[in-house]
Amino acid sequence: MVLPRLVQLGFTICQPLALTRFLSFLGNQNDSDNVGYGLTAAYGIIYFGIALSQALYWHYNARSVSMLRSVLVTSVFSKMTTLYTTESEKAAAVTLMSSDVSPPICMLAGLPANML
Repeated sequence: MVLPRLVQLGFTICQPLALTRFLSFLGNQNDSDNVGYGLTAAYGIIYFGIALSQALYWHYNARSVSMLRSVLVTSVFSKMTTLYTTESEKAAAVTLMSSDVSPPICMLAGLPANML
């Protein structure tokens, strides 16, 4: 999950650099048209890279949350199946396992996006 964010950071840093070069291209009449074509391609690569890295980040984020949810539900289920019957009568219903796991998952799903 870190690598797509670093790539997005690199492309985001490239945006003002490309804009500066584009403004100098507009101010200079001696540059050829090929420089303008190159700048257009550079902008396309930058924005495509930002979109792709963001899509990969959210894909890996969803995968991590799904894996964490499965581990938590499995651990709650295995704990509930190993309890004695006298102890399990005092415990809450096992049918709401996914509801018990949802609050930490929702918090962790939005945490990395808020940190960066």
